[in-house]
Amino acid sequence: MKIIVAHYKFYFQGGPERYLFKFMDLARQNGAEVIPFSVIYPTNEETEYDRFFVGDENAGGNYDAGNRNLSYLAKGVWHEFHNREAYRKMKALIRQTKPDLLYVLIPGQLTPDIFRAAKEEGVPVIHRISDFRLICGKYNMMRDGEICRECMSGDYRPMIRHRCIKGSGALSSLRAVSCAYHRARHSYDAVDAVITPPEYTKKLLVESGFFPEEKVYVNPTFIDCTRITPCYDSEDYVLCLGRFSEEKGFRYAVEAMSLLKELPVSLAITGTEESCDPALMARIQELGIRDKIRFAGFRKGKALEELIEKAMCVACPAVWYENLPNVILESYAYGKPVIASNLGSLSDAVEDGKSGLLFEPRNVSQIAQAIRTLYENPEKRREMGRYARALCEEQYAPQAHWQRFLEIARRIGVTE
Repeated sequence: MKIIVAHYKFYFQGGPERYLFKFMDLARQNGAEVIPFSVIYPTNEETEYDRFFVGDENAGGNYDAGNRNLSYLAKGVWHEFHNREAYRKMKALIRQTKPDLLYVLIPGQLTPDIFRAAKEEGVPVIHRISDFRLICGKYNMMRDGEICRECMSGDYRPMIRHRCIKGSGALSSLRAVSCAYHRARHSYDAVDAVITPPEYTKKLLVESGFFPEEKVYVNPTFIDCTRITPCYDSEDYVLCLGRFSEEKGFRYAVEAMSLLKELPVSLAITGTEESCDPALMARIQELGIRDKIRFAGFRKGKALEELIEKAMCVACPAVWYENLPNVILESYAYGKPVIASNLGSLSDAVEDGKSGLLFEPRNVSQIAQAIRTLYENPEKRREMGRYARALCEEQYAPQAHWQRFLEIARRIGVTE
């Protein structure tokens, strides 16, 4: 099988790029030929196909609204709607390489024009959607700290009214018009199949009316457990992994520690005290729990692995829907139960009482009770860890992901 994999970045930056390069490696391991298609950027990985990439090094991989060059701004605005260069180069790449399939992650400034180009060349299209950008201009369906579903049905005017994009009326208007334009023109109708990592994202896309249910499939992301040795014993700390941000809900895990003062349990947070949100630091001081909070610094590599493998459990107290965060898979791989908000994709990924414990979002007392339960029942904690590891080895294994991907491809007429 020959696959063009399109994404608006061809360098590592975050979760989507991590998946991009992992998927490309997985496809090659299974005998597929992978052809990347992206935007020109100085930090791109090397590839023989970069002559088909779009744009120039001055434009780069990210649109910067602070750049006041009129030509640059005009191009950025236009690429909210169309990219004729991406359309032409996609056609040229298809004609030269004759792929069996186009697999698109985030089009970005490549625009849905690449779907149309593939369709006109007779190449089936699969689009992986790992956020909510088609039904929410901010991508996370949150406003003023609360979940917002106002634009889901296709009326994007609330985006303008609330100045959802960086607090800017102009940027919010541009995004709203762009979303409405593509929805009205059915720009995504050329997509033959949609893949979402969690079931909950599929539910929202179907509920919004953006895609018919028969087009949407679930294929969770994957992790290679064979490279990780699980650790079912632990030290007495709960771990919050990731950046400090409102939607991650770390605040509520912090506040839960005030209800556990009699237990020798602490909360470890990746990051430094200096980088911590000032309001969160003020809350820590107010509750008198500075001794219960451990700032673990910015870890990577072996240091990050050790932090996870020694944790009692990993906490995901998010207040937004999430999209099957990698932290859950990593925790399972290390044999760690996860305590998480009973919300969105977290409810799908964490099996309550089996691979972890669920609590109501923002419910500090329930978070504290979940931590207490795991601390006071070490054998139950280890049992959950073993179940989580087995789940990871089966449901989230690389080959399980690849086989589900192949089955979806077959359903839209692709043959190996």
